[in-house]
Amino acid sequence: MAKKCISPLIALRVLMVTTMLKDMVEFIFILAIFILSYGIGSTAILYPNEWRVSEIVYNVLFIPCFQIFGEVFLGERTTYR
Repeated sequence: MAKKCISPLIALRVLMVTTMLKDMVEFIFILAIFILSYGIGSTAILYPNEWRVSEIVYNVLFIPCFQIFGEVFLGERTTYR
């Protein structure tokens, strides 16, 4: 008897969590598109002659993610330190 009372509540919550996860995956996909496009553009402008693949990947993927949280890398992007 107790199983019948709990299962509809659990079913509704599982359904709610799965729909929220679907929405979150869509949002993360759109966010990843914007982060990659910003990373590629800023790397191409700031470092046009860079040929090391590891530096390119770092500049394209990690720098924009850090900039979301407020790191601006002034030491790398300016002439003064």
